[in-house]
Parts: sequence; structure tokens; C-alpha cells
Amino acid sequence: MQYENFCFACGKENPYGLKLDFYQKDGWTCADFIPDKYYQGYPNILHGGITTTLMDEAMAKALLKDNIIALSVKLEINLKKKIEIGEKVRVRAKLLEKRRKIYILEAIVEGVDKKEIKALAKGYFHQVSM
Repeated sequence: MQYENFCFACGKENPYGLKLDFYQKDGWTCADFIPDKYYQGYPNILHGGITTTLMDEAMAKALLKDNIIALSVKLEINLKKKIEIGEKVRVRAKLLEKRRKIYILEAIVEGVDKKEIKALAKGYFHQVSM
């Protein structure tokens, strides 16, 4: 059976997805993203749910790089500044702490050009077996 990747955030086979490509840099799991009009909330502004998705996925990928499969169980989100459609942003995440099967991570979305923080998150992930 061939695996199909329709993940909304990183799936290359999902025609509606974000198609994020993650990489490692300075201890962070990162991806760059340029939102288009299909992901807006208010005119010309990225929907906050998509911003949250960026951070949730980055945190999950930060665990997956160490072969840890975990699901988000709690997210604390701070949407600080608007992200405009067409503005290049970088999401990055890293592990802060582990408590048994719970992993606590942080994520940041920042503008690539202006280097300003757009959003912050703290995520709690529960390790599962697949």
C-alpha cells in the first residue's frame, strides 16, 4: 500500500494545503511560508487559524525529527501582529521540556524581511504510538 500525504500543513499531495517544507537551523525546526489569498481572513490578512496551524505543525515536526509521534492536546496562542497576504514569514519551533509522555514546545512566527515577531505559541503534545 502506498502512503499518500494529504496533511493540510505539509502534504505535497493536498491541492489545498500549505505544503510546508521543514528544515533544521540553530536547534530549531523551521519552515518558510508566503500566504496567498486563499488563506486570508479579513482582506489581505492571513487568517489566525492558519497562523496557529503553522505553529502547531512546526512543534509536531520538532518532535518528529526525533521519531516522536505526538498529538497536540493544548495550545496557548498569542497573535501579536497581522501577517499580510504575500508577506514571507518563518515559523520555528523547539522542545522546552518533557514530562512523561507530555512534551512542551514553543513556536514563533516572524517576518523574514522585518524580523518582527508575528505570533507565539506554547504547545503541549501527548506521545502516541501509530
